[in-house]
Amino acid sequence: MAVATLLKSEVPNYNVTLPVSGKDLSFRPYKVKEEKVLLLALQEGTENAILNGIKRLIESCVDGIEDAGELVMADLEFLFLNLRAKSAGQQMEPNMTCPITEKHIPVKIDIAKLELSNEAPENKIQLTENVGLSLTLPTLNIINKTSESNVLDFENDIEQFFNLISLCIVEIWSENEVFKAQEISSEDRNLFIESMTVEQFDKVLDFFKEAPKLQYKLKYKVP
Repeated sequence: MAVATLLKSEVPNYNVTLPVSGKDLSFRPYKVKEEKVLLLALQEGTENAILNGIKRLIESCVDGIEDAGELVMADLEFLFLNLRAKSAGQQMEPNMTCPITEKHIPVKIDIAKLELSNEAPENKIQLTENVGLSLTLPTLNIINKTSESNVLDFENDIEQFFNLISLCIVEIWSENEVFKAQEISSEDRNLFIESMTVEQFDKVLDFFKEAPKLQYKLKYKVP
């Protein structure tokens, strides 16, 4: 028996339910070789490197996930943090800066107590009596197509936001027809968005504003 195989049978498996999609998955703790990939990404320090490092980690350790980039961001983050909890411990000590004093605050976070900010919003939006569209929450793959750096900066890049909305369209329907997103050119999707009234566009914006996020309720004393 090769020495390298001695520990393979000793690795436990855990079950987890993703909070947004509701999928039940099985995963194992990550190993040193996989942690090395993540550490190299952290060393590089860019958002792009870190997210892609997390993506590779999930694909290596989670059964049934061939492309972690297809996960919505809250599910991706939740799955990674559960991986981290079973691999390196449930407590985290992130760097936190007080928004009032701008001083560093030592905090400890229990990963098990992370929760969603809210439920996923209704993805079908009625624009007129006969016309509507359905949307998907942004996934890592969609964000990759929207921004080379994986950083969304809608305040300073309006075009980026319009591209994101276009890529998140699943289908558009009228009274008599349903158009799947893959059947519509990106140009036509953009023209459809630009033809909305402000009130209609606000309904679309609300969908993205209400996207669930992981949150942790923390009390601390201002230093």
